[in-house]
Amino acid sequence: MVKTDWSLNDTIQPQDMNAIGEEINQLREEVDHIEIPPASVAEAGIVKLSNATNSTSEILAATPRAVKSAYDAATAAQTTANAANTAAATAQTTANAANTAAAAAQARADSAFQLGNERKAEVVAALVAKGISASTSESWDSLITKLNSIVKASGNAVPADVLSGRTFSNAGGNNLTGTIPNWGAGGTVTPGTANQTKAAGYYNSGITVLGNANLLPANIKSGVDIFGVLGTLEPKLYYEYTVNRINPNVSSTLELPFTPKIAMITGTYKSNPLENSSTDLDYGICYVLSHTIYSNYLWQYTVPGNLYIGKENYNRAEPLNGLLFYRHAGNSSKTIYNVVVRAWG
Repeated sequence: MVKTDWSLNDTIQPQDMNAIGEEINQLREEVDHIEIPPASVAEAGIVKLSNATNSTSEILAATPRAVKSAYDAATAAQTTANAANTAAATAQTTANAANTAAAAAQARADSAFQLGNERKAEVVAALVAKGISASTSESWDSLITKLNSIVKASGNAVPADVLSGRTFSNAGGNNLTGTIPNWGAGGTVTPGTANQTKAAGYYNSGITVLGNANLLPANIKSGVDIFGVLGTLEPKLYYEYTVNRINPNVSSTLELPFTPKIAMITGTYKSNPLENSSTDLDYGICYVLSHTIYSNYLWQYTVPGNLYIGKENYNRAEPLNGLLFYRHAGNSSKTIYNVVVRAWG
């Protein structure tokens, strides 16, 4: 057994060195006979070095070169990763800005969409107002096609200018309906004493206003205007007055409604109403010229009977002025019966 308790004061002897040599040789021999298995993740053992940096072996050990290669690759990867992170951060910033812009664009798009819906509703309302069927569920292409089909009018007619039941268009819209009433045939108007009004509207034939060939000035009383024709006809005035009897020497005055031009008187001359024999008196005619009676034309009388007619004050030349005087100036025993006084203007 080799000495193992050496101290600094011990002297090494040759036999000690030999013993140590023998121990070493024996140890070497024992070591040479030791079998060490390959190392694994489950058991310690001999490890083989490898420079590979892409191996998946679990029994090889990396050399410093392999470690350096891996380190260099990792460093490069880290640099790349850092650059990628920086790029990603930049991209994120850009993406955030893009998201913000997209959100703003979406808000504008939503607003535009809402505005578009409102405009579409207005377009649909305008089409419907022009008599064209339309709905907000239709596409813009469909509505635009309908808009292009509208015939734009430029007239200035209004419903009061167009026959009732007829449709028309003007600068303000389409499919408008007229309001002028249709009265059919014009018919005939016969003039009368009152105004006659034909209702305003449309007549599909002419309106005939009757005329008369007798509508002449000579057929209309003087001073009377009928439909613009001024009359020149002087009226033929007539007055008749009946008296049952006129006693002898009795005078009477008759007031006429006009100044006569001609007057006459007739009667039956007899003693009493029951007398069978009687004499019908001739006409007594008094002429009135220019409404003035002169003495030689004042009185006319009948024979027999002396029945006078004319103006009471026959010695004066003056107008008759509507007063007619008649008198029985004959036989005092005779009475004139059934006297009729007639006057013409």
